[in-house]
Parts: sequence; C-alpha cells; structure tokens
Amino acid sequence: MGNELQTLDLKNEKGEFVIADAKKIKHLLDDLLEQIIASVDESDDIAFIGIMSRGNHLAKRLAEGFKSKTGRDVDVGALDIGFYRDDFATLGMRQPHINDSHIDFPIDGKTILLVDDVLYTGRTIRAALLCFADLGRTKCIRLVELIDRGLRELPVQADFLGLSVATLPSQWVRVEVTERDGRDIALLYPSRRKKGETK
Repeated sequence: MGNELQTLDLKNEKGEFVIADAKKIKHLLDDLLEQIIASVDESDDIAFIGIMSRGNHLAKRLAEGFKSKTGRDVDVGALDIGFYRDDFATLGMRQPHINDSHIDFPIDGKTILLVDDVLYTGRTIRAALLCFADLGRTKCIRLVELIDRGLRELPVQADFLGLSVATLPSQWVRVEVTERDGRDIALLYPSRRKKGETK
C-alpha cells in the first residue's frame, strides 16, 4: 500500500524534471491495479470514479484493466468538483469552471474507487467527498492516487498509491494523459505554470 512506498525526494531539483514517462506511468497504473484487485472483495459492487479533468481518464484505464484481469464489469464515472472547491483564490481562479459530472448510475451501496492524478493539500479530495454527499450514500470510498507530492493541509491519505514524491510548496507537479494532452507524462516544475503556458 501507499504508506509502504519509499519517497522520491525532489526538493533540490531546480528545473523541469520528469517524474514518470509513459512507460513508468503504465507501470504505476499496473501496480495500482494489482493493489486494488488484492484488496476488494468479490461481493463488492465496485465503481471507478475519476476526478476531472485527468483522474477520469486514469479511472477508465483502471476499470478496463480491472475487467480484463477479473472478468467483472464495473461502472465508470467522472466527477466534476468545480462548485465544491474552496481554493479558487489560491489557484488564481475567479469562478469555478464547470464541466459537469458524468455518473449515470446510482452510487448507493457501492464501493467507490475515487481516482485522482496528484494528491497535494487534500482540498480536492475534500471537495469530491462533498460531491458524493449530495449524490447518495456509498458503502465506502477508497482513494486511488497516481502521485502523492506531500504538503497536506487536510487529513487525507491515499488507500492505493502509485508513487510518493517530496516537494517544496513553490514547486508544481503536473500529470498529463494521452486522452487529454496527447502524451502520458508526470513532470515537476520549479514553480506553478501560469494559465495559458504550453509545454
């Protein structure tokens, strides 16, 4: 599980650093899938729900892998947390950008595997939990994170974790996925990229 992983210390990196390339991301997802399959019970009614705008793509891949390895069909959804965030000012946002969630199945009684790309302060996950409170009553929600960069502000921890990295508050971790960005890569930047900046 995530708390057994060693942490890659990136606090001394001064420039752009590739945390994981496409091959490494595939390895991390395969490892997450093994963790999940070993943990869930055959009687669990499972749904993979990813936080938009990249966690949903990772959730779809994990769900496809889960079906391929277990033969079990599972529901897949995308969660938009826009109106539930409490950090617009911190992120330089004047108002939330809403994409609309895509969850076309009831979540009552389900074991939700909530998938996200980067765990940081914990505020994104707090917003997601508020969303679920409005959607129904799950059996349980388990957090699946590709990368944990530390520096938590809320008591949130991943149940399933691909990679743990130590970063400075001034640095920024970004995950890109082929479905949205044209490539699979996880990058460390020396500072948060400004809106509109490209690769």
